[in-house]
Amino acid sequence: MTVAETSLARPGISPATLARLGIRHVIEEEGLRLVGQRYAGIYIPYGVQVKGEPFGRLRLDVQADGRKYTQRTGTGVHPYLPAFPELACQADLVLVEGEFKAIDGCKFGVPFIGLGGVNAICKKGTHDLVDPLDQLVLNGRQVLLVFDCDPESTPQMPHKPRVEEAIHRAASVLYSQGARPVILYLARTTKWSKGVKLGLDD
Repeated sequence: MTVAETSLARPGISPATLARLGIRHVIEEEGLRLVGQRYAGIYIPYGVQVKGEPFGRLRLDVQADGRKYTQRTGTGVHPYLPAFPELACQADLVLVEGEFKAIDGCKFGVPFIGLGGVNAICKKGTHDLVDPLDQLVLNGRQVLLVFDCDPESTPQMPHKPRVEEAIHRAASVLYSQGARPVILYLARTTKWSKGVKLGLDD
């Protein structure tokens, strides 16, 4: 298996699904063309235009300045909606951190939306939902929020205070739009004890 194939392999997600969504490994030259930065990694197209250019994020092969992901400068935050049109008619929505958790979750027949971070649900400095979340009909719709648990978290404190604050802020914004937000906490078991980061796809 090549380095590119190894980095692209994702637990629970088939290569065919990744190909269907246009997710691929790119070398530094293509990374420069796609996001304006010379990095190699997994390119995740979002299927939307931002400032007249196709928007996507790059999951870096090697972290840079503490970052796992990068994107074109000045393009803002955007939610990732996997292109599974057959799920569009489902009533419930699930918000998770990261594109791959969203893709993995969709196999259960529920539309998952991936956020680029705990504060990525609203436009910067506002309480307005980011596009295209602001175009979804949320009135009466149940929206589950399932964020990652940090390695230091415990059953009594599943998230850091700043993450917990962000979750409740997101729930408040969704509620103001008529949605029925529900916060779910991931339970730690013997296998996923304290000291291990825990996400929905673990």
